[in-house]
Amino acid sequence: MSFPPLSDLRALDVGIENTCLGLYGDAANLQEALDELCNIGADDIAYPLPDCAAAAGNALKDKLLATLDPDADGQLTAQEALDAIICELNAHSLVRDSRLRRRQPA
Repeated sequence: MSFPPLSDLRALDVGIENTCLGLYGDAANLQEALDELCNIGADDIAYPLPDCAAAAGNALKDKLLATLDPDADGQLTAQEALDAIICELNAHSLVRDSRLRRRQPA
């Protein structure tokens, strides 16, 4: 049995055990899997909510928690997080810090 040199292997020649149909579809080899990855969107990317312990109560996460994670499971996708920030973020949802003052023009 003869094998080609590693430098001659192509992604098409490398089989995979596809255990992630959501990302790789019905890919049977590495090239097909890579091609499928080009089609993923923000809704395919998990985004665990950070702890934000240092800013507890004052973090943007705390202000938008009900919107970002309505089922309180601590998991959401990048798409859900971005949509919530883009659609729900406004001046009323931000923390106001009286120590921050507007700079006066010079």
